[in-house]
Amino acid sequence: METIPNTTRWRDDNIAMTLKDAFQILTKPVIPQKTRENGDGENELGERDMELEYNEGSSIKVYIAGSSTRPCTDEARAGWGVYFKESDQRNSRSRATGPQTALAAELQAFIHILQTTNPHEGLHLISKSERAHNAITESYKIWENNGWSEAPHKELMIELISRLRERPAPTFFELINKDNTSPWKEKCISNAKDLAKKGRRSGPENEEDESLNQNQIQTRINVPEGVRLSTITQATAYRRQLDGLKDMKSQTTKENTDIIRSDLKAKQGHSPITTQLWHSLKRAKNLTRKHKEFLYKTTRGAYKVGKHWLNSDKPEIRERAMCSPCGQLETLDHIYCRCEIPGREQIWRTIMNIWRAKYPNEQWENPQLGEILGIPSATFKGNDGRVDAGKTRLNQILISEGAHAIWRLRCERVIQHGNDPAKFPKKSQIKSLIKHRINHRLRMDCITADSRKFDKRAIREDLVVDTWQGILEDEDAMPEHWTRSTGVLVGNRLFETEMATPFRPP
Repeated sequence: METIPNTTRWRDDNIAMTLKDAFQILTKPVIPQKTRENGDGENELGERDMELEYNEGSSIKVYIAGSSTRPCTDEARAGWGVYFKESDQRNSRSRATGPQTALAAELQAFIHILQTTNPHEGLHLISKSERAHNAITESYKIWENNGWSEAPHKELMIELISRLRERPAPTFFELINKDNTSPWKEKCISNAKDLAKKGRRSGPENEEDESLNQNQIQTRINVPEGVRLSTITQATAYRRQLDGLKDMKSQTTKENTDIIRSDLKAKQGHSPITTQLWHSLKRAKNLTRKHKEFLYKTTRGAYKVGKHWLNSDKPEIRERAMCSPCGQLETLDHIYCRCEIPGREQIWRTIMNIWRAKYPNEQWENPQLGEILGIPSATFKGNDGRVDAGKTRLNQILISEGAHAIWRLRCERVIQHGNDPAKFPKKSQIKSLIKHRINHRLRMDCITADSRKFDKRAIREDLVVDTWQGILEDEDAMPEHWTRSTGVLVGNRLFETEMATPFRPP
């Protein structure tokens, strides 16, 4: 009987009710259901299907919390804490094994409780993690129907659902929020959080915790891994076919991602994991679709430059591997960071002018290759430790626009004009190109900040102001809500590269 707000009794209602629901395809071998037997060969747990009367009040209350630092980076550390009551020997903590995220740590805490408590006693598991609560009570049904291909931390979810289905006693999950909190609950959750932080800074407490991953792989009772025929779609079938295949990344992709992670670590002090790099690129809201495709193809080595042409037996083809004016191998690093042909240096000096006009006390250095390709993952933080959205956004816009302009000039020079020195771009042409691109982004920001036209898809007006304010032309004469005005431009003086001088720390 559910009487406490935000409390759900876990029921296995993801059961096949029709014949088509019972069929699954693209399956893997399923371990048959096992029962624990006593010495006489009888089922120790008794009749599993027998319904027993329980309620929240008679269940064992356990408070669960997870903690992580620097998530999605190589320096990430996560831990979990389990709190029963004061001075209870069952209170425990541990460093998370496997993925170092708060969600993975919380799932491992739930598994630890199910492993170490009496299956005949009711459990009332209390946490503040809405994501973990929804995953266990609702989302698992969709993931299971789709063969778990979309589930975060698949192995942990399979283990957890399997153990929940084994329990003869009911399990209640409570999510604490502002609607059903109390000083006592907050204190217990705080104690669990403290345990999680201690666990994060240490290793697993005992051998049982260290072998958790092995249990996850071995225990898959009552959790079929196929795709339910009644819910399958073409996209689901395709993902399922790809699930488990070896990642077929090229050597170029691996080299570029290593460069990105190395350069970002030198710049920010930490490096994102590879999957986070691709996720940040896919979800980057500060980049246009054209720029995201450009960065993706560049990182994947889709553009034919440098050593790609050395595989040919024809001398005229092999010559394309060299930057003929510089006499160097035309690598991505050379194109963006080393080439002396007009265009590259002027564009980066223009970007420096804009950046230093906005942040006069900030040091500027031309970005390295890894910073350019990994710009969706580059962030700036304020004094409070939170991401400075305006500063991060301006940096991502400037770097992506500058890099794409350099690539465009390079392609025009090599492909259209065959490296003819007489047709190298003039300073005025380069200035017009980067000026047009930067002002175009500013104008698009002003247009898409109109909430009346774009509703929920509109960019916040305060974010647009935070991004561009301080580098606009005749800014003092502008109205208060200048994003709704036409003719707003970045200051023309900032595109005069002759004014740029080396940075001198104050």
